[in-house]
Amino acid sequence: MTRAQAKEYEAFFAGLRGMGQTFFLGNPLHNTTATGTISSASAGDTLIAISSSGIVAGDYFEVNGELHIVTDVASSSAITIMPPLRTAISTVTTMDFAYPLGTWRLASNEIGWSINEASLYGFTFACVEAI
Repeated sequence: MTRAQAKEYEAFFAGLRGMGQTFFLGNPLHNTTATGTISSASAGDTLIAISSSGIVAGDYFEVNGELHIVTDVASSSAITIMPPLRTAISTVTTMDFAYPLGTWRLASNEIGWSINEASLYGFTFACVEAI
C-alpha cells in the first residue's frame, strides 16, 4: 500500500492500544449468495435447524454478533457450524452471509511492518476472536 494508505493503518493499530481494544473484521473476499434463518437453537449447539438457500460448507455467517463457519450441510434444513453458538436463539433470526464480521483483538502487542524499494508498505498482525 502507499504511504497515504499506510498512515490510516498505522493510526488504526495505534488506536487499538496493543491488545487493549477490539475491532470488527471479516474476509473481504468472502462472496456468497447464500441466505438463511434460524428459528431456534440453544447455546452450545453445533448442529442447527435452518431454512436456507445456497449454503455450502465453508460459508461464513454472522448471527447475534457472532461469526461462524459452516462445516457441513447435513441436509437441506440442517447445518453443522463452528464455533458452537454462544447465545440461544428463540425467535426467527436472519443469518448474515453478505459480509459477516467477528470481534477480534490483537494476539500480541507486536505489529510487523515493511517498506520495500518502491516505497510500498505492508503490515502483518495476529488476532484472536474476542469472546
